[in-house]
Amino acid sequence: DSVIDENDQITTEIARNAVNIAVKKAATMKRLKLLEEQRKNKNQKLASVKSKKPMNQKSNPVQGLVNCS
Repeated sequence: DSVIDENDQITTEIARNAVNIAVKKAATMKRLKLLEEQRKNKNQKLASVKSKKPMNQKSNPVQGLVNCS
């Protein structure tokens, strides 16, 4: 009987550990998903800020050589 009780305790402990691992894994996956969502939102905000700037700004190229003497 004591061997069976010990086996039951070990089996219960293994099951409890498996549940704890599953809960931690689920929490980690949820946190990872949240971080990915935040990163995606941040990238979308950055993209929208960049797109507001005019893409074809006219530059003022130097026409010929400039003599500063």
